[in-house]
Amino acid sequence: MVVGFCPGWAGLTSGSKPSGGKPICSEVAGIAASICLGVGLATLPVDVHHASASVLSEDTLFRRYIVTSGEALLRYSLPLGPAEDKLEIRKLQRILEDIDIDLRSKGPIALRSAKKDIEHIQAALAPGKQLNLALDVPRSKREKALEEIRGIASDVDSMSKAFDAEVKRKNSSKGGFRRVSVDIPRESALVHVANVETMMAPSKLPYRIPSRYKELPRLVGRASVDLEIRKGSDSLFMSKDGMKEESVVVTAIVDGYSAPLSAGNFVDLVSRGHYDGEMIVNRMRGLFVLTGGQGGFFENGKRREIPLELKLDGDPSPIWGETLDQAGLSEVPLSIPPSAYGAIAFVHSEGDPNDGSSQFCFYIKDPRSMEARSRYGGIENGNVSTFGYVVVNEQYLSQLEKGDVIVKARVSS
Repeated sequence: MVVGFCPGWAGLTSGSKPSGGKPICSEVAGIAASICLGVGLATLPVDVHHASASVLSEDTLFRRYIVTSGEALLRYSLPLGPAEDKLEIRKLQRILEDIDIDLRSKGPIALRSAKKDIEHIQAALAPGKQLNLALDVPRSKREKALEEIRGIASDVDSMSKAFDAEVKRKNSSKGGFRRVSVDIPRESALVHVANVETMMAPSKLPYRIPSRYKELPRLVGRASVDLEIRKGSDSLFMSKDGMKEESVVVTAIVDGYSAPLSAGNFVDLVSRGHYDGEMIVNRMRGLFVLTGGQGGFFENGKRREIPLELKLDGDPSPIWGETLDQAGLSEVPLSIPPSAYGAIAFVHSEGDPNDGSSQFCFYIKDPRSMEARSRYGGIENGNVSTFGYVVVNEQYLSQLEKGDVIVKARVSS
């Protein structure tokens, strides 16, 4: 079951602790200072080998820093083993992600690179080679994996035809390259890629959670959570096609591989109906939207508290109970950073990063901003534990306002 951590803002506290600690990032002018002041009570030994491994995963890391999509980050963070960079399906994924970057560049060199990448994928997906891609999937799932691989091949063929047609139109009209027709099959192909990689992911956590957290719920794998949100004022949500809606449903993927305790807490609370009827209590434009539930979750008279949980990129397991600064790893990037638009994290107080309970926030950083594209994920990196991303209808997050209501939250898969 599920959740992560996120700063508490604008004078709100994340819990009813006697100390009355001011929440982290409570004022706009003090964001950088307040986040950096978070102090954890528990200390864990720093594993130098793990730190080195994280820094050395250059090929994978480079792609993560220029891709600010939560879906892409979730694909990269699936634990596929120490040799994952050599897996054929992961190589295809990287090329598909590269094409996105080429198409954003739009120049002739970038378009030639994209065409070369498309041809490379088509060659790798030739009918006689598709079975090889499925061999890394457990035998019981290979037939289903082959269906997904055939889906990738079909989408790539459609992408190639759309690309050629768009280049022809561009050359004849002297206009710009319109990437939409290419993006649709590319994104569909990546969905199939993710499905294959999910089949390859372990059914158990590939590491042990410390016994001191044995009472906390945990999520093994991933879960989808739907949040129905209704406007609390006279305003309405505006869709991409201009339609006005009183309520919308956004879907988040929460990641129990990268943050099992945070994700587990969130899923457990959603299953209990804890967030039904909760309000959006604050927002900071361009940074975050903060949900209600600031009192925390109590069970048998005791407040449930979730430790700070951070999985470094390239490491086999998270670290618990301390910020990256405290661990001496402040310049090591995270597997699922808070920099991507739609990131979800729990709120904790400024003085104790291990007192998160139920209050959470959505990060709504502009994907084009320098902070969102930063190698280290911005000032929140290592001070909040992201546990997932909103991946469906995420555009509505920027329209959320104080007073809007989470009508219903449910675990959909």
